[in-house]
Amino acid sequence: MILLLHWQLEVFGYVSRMTHLTIKIGTSDFRALREKGGYYVDKSLFVAEILKGSDIIVLPRPRRFGKTLNMSTLRLFLDRKIADQDALFAGLKLMQEQERVLRHKGRHPVIYLTLKDWKFDDIDALRLKFVHAMATLFGENAELLAYLDEDETRLFRALRSSQASLDDLQSSLLTLSTWMKRVHGEEVAILIDEYDSPLINAWTEGYLTEAIKLLRPWFSAGLKDNTSIFKGVMTGILRVGKESLFSGLNNPEIATVLNSGPFEDKFGFTEDEVTRLLTDFGKPGRLDEARQWYNGYRFGETTIYNPWSITHFAKSSDPLPEAYWVNTSDNALVYESLAAREDDIRDQLQGILEGREVRAVLNDNTVFADIAHDPDSLWSFLVHTGYLKVGDKAQDWRGRTTFSLSIPNEELRFIFSTFVDRAYWKPSYKGLDRILEGIILDNAELLQQELGELFRQIVSFHDIAKDPEAFIHGFFLAMAANLSNRYLIESNRESGLGRADMILIPRHPSQYGLPKIFEFKSINKDEDPQIELTAALKQIAAKDYSARCRASGFTDFTAFALVQQGKKLFIQRA
Repeated sequence: MILLLHWQLEVFGYVSRMTHLTIKIGTSDFRALREKGGYYVDKSLFVAEILKGSDIIVLPRPRRFGKTLNMSTLRLFLDRKIADQDALFAGLKLMQEQERVLRHKGRHPVIYLTLKDWKFDDIDALRLKFVHAMATLFGENAELLAYLDEDETRLFRALRSSQASLDDLQSSLLTLSTWMKRVHGEEVAILIDEYDSPLINAWTEGYLTEAIKLLRPWFSAGLKDNTSIFKGVMTGILRVGKESLFSGLNNPEIATVLNSGPFEDKFGFTEDEVTRLLTDFGKPGRLDEARQWYNGYRFGETTIYNPWSITHFAKSSDPLPEAYWVNTSDNALVYESLAAREDDIRDQLQGILEGREVRAVLNDNTVFADIAHDPDSLWSFLVHTGYLKVGDKAQDWRGRTTFSLSIPNEELRFIFSTFVDRAYWKPSYKGLDRILEGIILDNAELLQQELGELFRQIVSFHDIAKDPEAFIHGFFLAMAANLSNRYLIESNRESGLGRADMILIPRHPSQYGLPKIFEFKSINKDEDPQIELTAALKQIAAKDYSARCRASGFTDFTAFALVQQGKKLFIQRA
């Protein structure tokens, strides 16, 4: 779920016997990591915080932020079946904890389940997976049979052979933990990774109610008033609200991205961890790029980097950063949620992309039914899934606490822009990419060819009759808006001695080149386009429109003049 880092140094309490540095992507098993002699960014104190915390703990975090690796670490520390904990945890921060933590090493029976792959088209397939998962779980604990009475043995075998009734299946967590405690003489740890995966999938597939009816009794029986439990720990993406699988639990501890408590630095990488990682992999000079692209998440009061993306960035030989997180998983829930929104939220979504502030009331619960029509629920959902960052707090006129929301980094700007485009923009003109290419590459000839062709195809003389210059300005702005992930787009903003029609400021000059200043003109059919093009370029210089570029740290810029004459467009670059 996160990363493997193999190297020869002892740093951050990480131990290795390797003679070279390598990174392996996607391994989330703590044993595999340690037995290969590697080291990981030491999150072993996650275990200590679990042991110091409440009996039942729910830990929602975005995808690919280390949930499964942390749960694997916890399992291998607690599990009484593991004989080599000393070797697995040697040199890690956890081993410096007090006796009240370390005395639980290798002491407890453990029930470990991941629901990550419980994703099916219908309730029948989910039910079958549930049956088979319980059969596997009971099969892994076959040693209990020697200590059960006749009726218990019959029930055990029914569950192991997938022949048990629904009632017995739904109480199987309680049943198994009760037997494990009685046989082993120690309370049981129940660890469930990606607990909400079946619900998220069921919601997108349209059978959420049936999924809840199937799984809620199983969770409730196993986790509510179960006297055999030592710890119950669940990870997922969301804290599910009204549809909760945990309704009625006795005061569980829920550490979300808004209220992380002692877990705020236990998922994802901190600034110090990323600094050391990039230094050890020969990229200390690229820390600023890493900040721009992968930093910016806030869990509680701690700023966190996306570990999946940072790992790829450290390993890659590509001179430019990329959006790695976009391809990590099925983002259908995010897309469906955006696509389901009405027009009233489109301006806010576009505003976030362009750097404008949006404020919202947030809560820690996710109610699937509300996402499609309640703006605050959508914003809360996007925060918890890792697509938006929470900023400052303020009270609105009703006295409610609101939060400023923004895009955390350039990777998320690219991903978010893609979602917005998919949800709200459906351009049929196949030359759009060529138009955007012309803007990016400062290619006036290409821009005139493609934009001019589109203008001739779709614009009527009636459209431009009243105010042709304003029309072409808006027409071009609609095209440029597709580049808001690359450029800060400013229209009619004061700069120098006047107002530039449009300025595109690169968000990262090392990748996107110089600022671009556009001046739009409209002429009659008997006027000379070249004269007006020249005049427009001279106006950019005379009125010092480049002052805005200098204020952003640029010493140079590219100037474009765009002249409309009837249904023809003429474009020239200085």
